[in-house]
Amino acid sequence: MRVLAACTLASVLFGVAAVPADACGDKLLVIGRRVKRVPQAKHPASVLLYLRPGSPLSTAAKEMSLETTLRQAGHTVEVLDRAEGLPSQLAARHYDFVLTGLPDAEPVAREAGNGPGAPDVVPVAHEADEDLLRASRDTYPLVIEAGKSRSYLSAIDEAMRRREKR
Repeated sequence: MRVLAACTLASVLFGVAAVPADACGDKLLVIGRRVKRVPQAKHPASVLLYLRPGSPLSTAAKEMSLETTLRQAGHTVEVLDRAEGLPSQLAARHYDFVLTGLPDAEPVAREAGNGPGAPDVVPVAHEADEDLLRASRDTYPLVIEAGKSRSYLSAIDEAMRRREKR
């Protein structure tokens, strides 16, 4: 009788442990798994995400959830997806960084200027070869490689820290 009771109790306990956790605030958690959270920026930045129509960055930004991830980290993000609107957008508002596709970095840098209040241009490399990446790192202080990694968040935070010191 005791063996039967112990077996019944053990099966009930093991059955309950496999149920998803539905407690208040734990709607996304299941026992044994965790939700990846975006780390908060220590130095929030104002970012213009320049997605020129037809640019490979448009596809990479969607794959990376770039806009959403930057916002979740605490950065202010505006998206520009029209080529003709860049000069007026840069003149209308102060940005710390302009994220753009690697092929568009040079013309965007010319447009942004290099004065004291000019934004830093940050190219996002999507499917770029090593030689092109190396050359762009020599030109720009920060280059983001498109992908699933969120390591660019800490790089942007560090670049913003250096920018605030200037």
